[in-house]
Amino acid sequence: MSALSLVAIGGFLFGLLLVAALLLRPGGARRGNRLLAAALACNLGYLMAIVSVWQQWLPGTPLATLLGAPYLLAPALILGYVRALIRPGFSLTPAHLVHLLPLLGFVGILLQGDGAAANVSLRALEEARGGWPPNALSLASYLMYLTQIGYFTRALLELQTHRRRVAAEFSYEHKVTLRWLRLLVVVSLLLSGGGLLVSLLRLVPGFELWPRSFYSLTAVLVVYYLIGFMAMSQPAIFAPVAGPKQPGGDTGDKERPATAGESVKYETSALSDTALAEYWAGLQTFMQRQRPYLDSKLRIADLAGQLDMPQHHLSQTINQCAGQSFFEFVNGYRIDYARKLLEDGSAPITAIAFDAGFNSESAFYRHFKKVTGRTPKLYQRENAVAAPD
Repeated sequence: MSALSLVAIGGFLFGLLLVAALLLRPGGARRGNRLLAAALACNLGYLMAIVSVWQQWLPGTPLATLLGAPYLLAPALILGYVRALIRPGFSLTPAHLVHLLPLLGFVGILLQGDGAAANVSLRALEEARGGWPPNALSLASYLMYLTQIGYFTRALLELQTHRRRVAAEFSYEHKVTLRWLRLLVVVSLLLSGGGLLVSLLRLVPGFELWPRSFYSLTAVLVVYYLIGFMAMSQPAIFAPVAGPKQPGGDTGDKERPATAGESVKYETSALSDTALAEYWAGLQTFMQRQRPYLDSKLRIADLAGQLDMPQHHLSQTINQCAGQSFFEFVNGYRIDYARKLLEDGSAPITAIAFDAGFNSESAFYRHFKKVTGRTPKLYQRENAVAAPD
C-alpha cells in the first residue's frame, strides 16, 4: 500500500473519531454538532474513494464515484453548522434539499463521461493531467471547488453579519466569540481557492505539481486536524453560543464607526436631536460616575435598564454620538480605566485586566494594543520610567 494511501486511511480514522466525539458529546449545540459531524462524515467517504482508486479496490465500477459524491454536500453542511450556531431555532426543512444539486451534478458529470472517467480509475486521473479539452473528471473537480468557494464565502459573510450584530449588544467576548469558526471557514475557503487554481493550471499540457487527488486529500486532512486542535485547546467551542436576539455572529472586535447607512437608518427615528443630546450627556455622566463598564458581563440591555432608557434609543445614542458600536464604546472606557491603573503603579497585568472589566487577559492585550499601539506591559514600563523619583 502506498504512503499516500496510508496517510488517507490515518485521516479517515482520525475523522471517524471526530465524528463520534461530536455525536456523543453530551449537551452542547447538538443540532450544530450533528451538522458538523455530517460534514466530516461526507469527507470520510471522499477519503475512502481516493484510497479505493489508488489501490484499485473497485475497478470498472462507479462505486468510487458514489462513495466520493457526498463530499459535495460537506460545504452546505458547514454552512448549516454556522447557521445553527448563529440563528436561534434553525432547523432543516424540505427547502434545504436544493443543496443536493451540486452532488447530483457531480455524479451526473462523471457518469456521463467515458468509461475511465465514469469509474474514476487511475487511467482517468492520468487523462486529467493536462491539456484541452478537460475530461469529465476535470469538470467535476471544477464543480467541486466552485461549490466549496460559494458555500464558504456565504458562511463567512453570515459570520461577519453576526459579528456586527453581537457588537451592538455585548461588551465582552467570552462564550460569544466565533473567531475560531471564522478561522476554520477562511482556511477552508483558501484551500478551495487554491484547489480551483491548481485545477485550472492543469489545463496547460504537461503541467502537474503532484499526483491527482493529493491536494484535495491534504485539504480534508488540514480541516480535520484544525478542528481536532481546536477541540483539544478550546473544548467549549462545541458548546451553545450566546448570541444576539436577532440572527447573526461574533463579537465585532474590529472598530466599526457609524456609517452613512446607519445615519439613513435613523432618519425615521422618533428620537429628536434634543432628546438625543440629553441621552448622550446622561450616558456620559453615568459612565464616568457609576462605572458600569467594570461589570465584565455588561450587555446593552443591562445598561439601558440602569439608565431607564429604551434599548433601541441607547443603541442609537451610542451609534450616532460616539460613532461606535456598544462593544467599542464600553471597551473604550475599560481601556481608559486600565491606563490609569497602569500609570498608578506596578500591579500585575492580569489583575488590571480583570479590574478594568475584561474577562480575559488576551482580550485585554488585544484591545489595549489596538487603542494605544502598545502592549499593557510596555505602557506600564514607559510610565514607570517617566514618573519622577
